[in-house]
Amino acid sequence: MNLRSSTLGQRYRIQSPKILKTVPKLEYDTSDYSFSNESESQSTITSNSSYDSYDSLNENDQTDSGEEFLTDLDNLELSWEKAEEFVVSDKIPQFRRRNELKEDLSAITDIDGFFSRILTDDFLRNVCLWTNQNAEVKRNRRRRESHERKWEPISTEKLKSFLSLLLLMPLVSKPKMKDYWSNKALTETPGLKQILPRDEFLQIKRYVQFYNSQGYDKNDTFYKVRPLIQEILLNTNALYAPPKCLTLDETMIAFKGRCKFIVYMPLKPIRYGFKAFTGTPSEEPIVLNLSIYDGKGQDLVTLAGNMLESFKSKGHVVYMDRFYTSPKVFKYLEEKGFGACGTILHNRLQLTEEMKVEIESLEKNQYLYYKSHDLLLSIWKDTNKTVTSLSTVHKVKQVRVIRRNKKNDIASTGKIQRTCNIPSAIADYIQFGRGVDIFNQYTSYNMFSNRSTKWYFRIIVFSLKRLV
Repeated sequence: MNLRSSTLGQRYRIQSPKILKTVPKLEYDTSDYSFSNESESQSTITSNSSYDSYDSLNENDQTDSGEEFLTDLDNLELSWEKAEEFVVSDKIPQFRRRNELKEDLSAITDIDGFFSRILTDDFLRNVCLWTNQNAEVKRNRRRRESHERKWEPISTEKLKSFLSLLLLMPLVSKPKMKDYWSNKALTETPGLKQILPRDEFLQIKRYVQFYNSQGYDKNDTFYKVRPLIQEILLNTNALYAPPKCLTLDETMIAFKGRCKFIVYMPLKPIRYGFKAFTGTPSEEPIVLNLSIYDGKGQDLVTLAGNMLESFKSKGHVVYMDRFYTSPKVFKYLEEKGFGACGTILHNRLQLTEEMKVEIESLEKNQYLYYKSHDLLLSIWKDTNKTVTSLSTVHKVKQVRVIRRNKKNDIASTGKIQRTCNIPSAIADYIQFGRGVDIFNQYTSYNMFSNRSTKWYFRIIVFSLKRLV
């Protein structure tokens, strides 16, 4: 079904803001410059392992900002001036190097031991309880078919077998889920039959439930998957200490079924599906926080505060694209002990007419610096576009980089590459602002392609496959 042209697609589709393309990837000439950012450093996080607690990882939570502070943000007026030097605010603490893992995991030698640290046995026992209750209610509600398999209450071992198949299936793509148990010589997958029979797997898939039907939050749109996502993220953050540089961006979860939360983003590789705001380390495909968009408007300050609440006052530097970047967001993160850097749209900067004329008059490879309210604005003219970056942690200095020439330049100069100087804030953004892109790249290697009419099942598979 083509949602682009169908009436159903027009009814349930939520238009999402267009995300403009960023500057091309650069290669660094390390012979003349060495980065001063401590990107290999780690920090500690305190978290609660209870799956019933909806704390800072919950997208419905509000930040603990006072009304006075929010009022100051609303009345924030920028007065830019030329910058020859920039001093980082003392509200941003110095990041301290720490061990990547908070606990010693060398004693764990089997796969089940590592898996139990992410999905604990207590949580799995509760899932079995919720699933058995759900099966009993649904089977008593309707007339049983004569061919339907008798329901046997599942145990944690059966549940682990079911989850292991969900993790393994994307490795071998097949058009239908039943094809994994095919007896044909060319299409059979013998290993899956040994783990769990087909009818038993499909029956568990029908009744599996990851939430307590008698104690969920009715105001939470994603209550069917919330405990699972919370369990994975809380246990991950309890074991892993992220480095200094973090990335805040978006992830698309592919889905074309009937659901009012479906988003259409034409500039993304996955155009239809659920949009999730994602926080990751800048150079590792590990999800630190995930918030699925439910169609409700949310202020950027509130969104950034909820996504990064667990890491405040530790000196992390957050890199984000122009969708999130604004002076209000950066000032808010500064109060919370975060450094920030990202590309920004000119209509968010309160530029004067004089500044606009200076920016438009820039020639190729020229740059300008402005500062206001502990914010550093770096502007660089690329071959034919102007790149603007806002930062609270960078200095007024340039970095020598190696860039690839375009076809016309290669034909005229005969050189494939050229060297040029660009502001350090833009150079660091290009290097450290791709953490979510790395995560999306890893997710594309083994996508779960089997269709399902249940929208929450696709998010469950995504959570198990991408977050565990």
